Amino acid sequence: MATLSLEQYQRMVNGNTITLEKLNNKLKTQQEKLESETDSQKQQHLKNLIKTTETSIDFYERRKKALRPPTQEDIDYRMKVYNNFSNEVKSIIPKDCPICFHGTRYFNIENIIKSGGLSSSVDRTGHATSYDAEDQVSVTVVNTIETTIQGYTGLTDFEVPSGCVFLVLPKDEAEYKSSRTSMLIGNVDFRKEPERLAGIITSPENVEQIREWCKSTDINYNLNNICDFNEFLQRVKNKYKATEPESE
Repeated sequence: MATLSLEQYQRMVNGNTITLEKLNNKLKTQQEKLESETDSQKQQHLKNLIKTTETSIDFYERRKKALRPPTQEDIDYRMKVYNNFSNEVKSIIPKDCPICFHGTRYFNIENIIKSGGLSSSVDRTGHATSYDAEDQVSVTVVNTIETTIQGYTGLTDFEVPSGCVFLVLPKDEAEYKSSRTSMLIGNVDFRKEPERLAGIITSPENVEQIREWCKSTDINYNLNNICDFNEFLQRVKNKYKATEPESE
């Protein structure tokens, strides 16, 4: 398997380090301004800026821990998923199928699994990092799945493993109908409603790691429902082929 040169990979690592240094310097400046600011409105504005910077620092710190040299095989696989997966899903799964997709980066997966559910960034951190709101989590449906695949799964951040997509069932028909336009559903608790987690799909590199994280919890995760993107497509092809009416 072809890989990037050591020099190329080191430039990637250095880039992450430089970004962290800049963000930490920015945070220090913001904190110093806050200490000397007396206007209450400006204080609140600075507090909001500080929270945003702290969120960015946390992102790059977690990304730093996940860095590893990418392989050409992994890059090719992920680019194929990025470019083709959404259209393939749309060609197989009926558009009215009540399934929702929630994508996340690699370094968020373990925390989601061990916390036992999907929740909004507001609930997790007190600060919105997406378009989700309090007590709601951002999702897509079959018609809009490309937003999840291309925007929230980290497929083109090759220096870290691919993220994953949680396949989630809405709690009822009303929530599903609203999710088609709002792209939001309520927080999901895998402990109380394990049946609502229909699966987790990711790149081949991560399948076993995600299963291990699931096994380390007291939650009854279905390990058979954790697979890579290609296997998922094959499974849904078989499912919907089996349900097609026989031609006369």
